[in-house]
Amino acid sequence: MRRLPFALAAALAACSFNPTGSGGPVDAAVVDGPVDAPDAGIDACVPAPGGERCNGVDDDCDGDVDEDFPTLGDACDGADLDQCADDVVVCAGDGTGPTCGGANPDDDLERCNAGDDDCDGATDEGFVGLGTACDGADVDQCPEGTVACTPDGTATACSDATGDSVEVCNGGDDDCDGTPDDGFMLGVTCDGPDTDQCPEGQVVCDGGGGTTCSDATGNNLEACDALDNDCDGSTDEGFDLTSDVANCGQCGRTCLNSHGTTTCAASTCAPTCAAGARDCDGDPVDGCELFDTNPLCTGALTDLGFVNGDSASTPISRTGSGEAHFTIAVRETVSGGGGDLRAVVTLTSATGTNYDLDVRCSSCGATAVSSNSATGIDTVTVERNDAMGVSTYDLIISVRWTAMTACGDWTLTVAGNLGTAPQLVCP
Repeated sequence: MRRLPFALAAALAACSFNPTGSGGPVDAAVVDGPVDAPDAGIDACVPAPGGERCNGVDDDCDGDVDEDFPTLGDACDGADLDQCADDVVVCAGDGTGPTCGGANPDDDLERCNAGDDDCDGATDEGFVGLGTACDGADVDQCPEGTVACTPDGTATACSDATGDSVEVCNGGDDDCDGTPDDGFMLGVTCDGPDTDQCPEGQVVCDGGGGTTCSDATGNNLEACDALDNDCDGSTDEGFDLTSDVANCGQCGRTCLNSHGTTTCAASTCAPTCAAGARDCDGDPVDGCELFDTNPLCTGALTDLGFVNGDSASTPISRTGSGEAHFTIAVRETVSGGGGDLRAVVTLTSATGTNYDLDVRCSSCGATAVSSNSATGIDTVTVERNDAMGVSTYDLIISVRWTAMTACGDWTLTVAGNLGTAPQLVCP
């Protein structure tokens, strides 16, 4: 009896046994049932407890293997980050059912290549801005390219390879920074190509991309007026206020002298008077005054009014300098006749001056009676006979300049109803 186990063991060692439940014609390394006949023949299939399992064996002995698991071999997506069905359904290691096998365990990451690399239904997601306008690696800000995939598919880059768009002065935003003509100082005041330094223009575009100054006002020349006409920071430069007769001592002060010559010395007018003239008004700027302007009594006559020739009346006086000519009436006031109508004309000259007195009857064309006393007082007595009728008459009186060593005024006085031994008898 003890030989049988040994014989069975020897037979088992000499034979190959079928896998459990395989029903195959050749025994494999394991027996397929509780009792396996060591005959190398087809064994009877013994169903495994629990029914068909997912293990590549016909566990329920129906001639089909894993028939309860129809998805085996189908494409599937494994436990990776992508959604690509690049794995296959296989039996789980414990035989309990199918699972997605690791035919391609790596993650299929999305690349920038216009494809759906991670199989999520979207193309090139994660690569923001594809196809949008962009600015390349130049100094401008102009979107002259588009966002595109790099050749290796790992990133994006801008296709702008146009070079730098440089700002020029043309009213446009050439470098696309949002500011037209920036950097050109447009509108700033400037001085054009003239000799002055006055900012009378503005910086403007010149039509060729650069700038120019709009100042076309011409040259502002310096004038003597206490202003900085040429805008060089200096006032009245180039004018000699110490010796310029047109600007003597100050701008615009002109030394005049129509009766002689004049200079400007040490900023003061210095006139030299011609014969018959002298600077007697105390103003050297207007030069010398002429005193023999009308020696022949051809100018206008100043009317002094009248005095009474035959009765008391108030004398008439005038004061002046230089030559002058007057007319006055010697009036009859007492009717009946029989007397003379008289008047005394007196000229008093200031010390240092020499004026003479001429008196005529009726007009400048009449013969004059003159007085040229060296004492400074000249007197002429005039008379007309008071015949029947009205005997009022007119006198022409001239104050004539002769010479002077100093400046001074004269005084002319006409008194009526006075005097004896007349020098002038009017017809």
